[in-house]
Amino acid sequence: MPDPFISQETDLFSLEPGLEILDQEQIDMLLEACESDPAFMREVVDTFRSESEPKLKEIEAQAAARDAIELRRAIHFVAGSAANTGLLRLSELCRRIETQIDEGVFTAYGPVPALVRFEHDRALIEVEKKLA
Repeated sequence: MPDPFISQETDLFSLEPGLEILDQEQIDMLLEACESDPAFMREVVDTFRSESEPKLKEIEAQAAARDAIELRRAIHFVAGSAANTGLLRLSELCRRIETQIDEGVFTAYGPVPALVRFEHDRALIEVEKKLA
């Protein structure tokens, strides 16, 4: 049975169910940079985690307020940070939300906070496996 969050992502944002959670190329590049400093990748992930948590709360608040402009700002931050950290699916979901807001067709205020949280948490679980 398909995950309901993935089904919503497909229905609302045409996000492919099979899109990888991690951008292996970006992860490899970060891991390569870590050869001289093994703690670097841990710092990258920990920084993403600490900076994204307040943004997830902001996404929830702005979606509840139905404030597309402020929602887009928070989504944009998560999209860029996720891309830099190699969290492909989260980044792509956020980019598609941004696009809908920019095009004036965004209506998914209700499900967006849970969808972004779902992908955020899945991505961190997967990247932690790479660090183990």
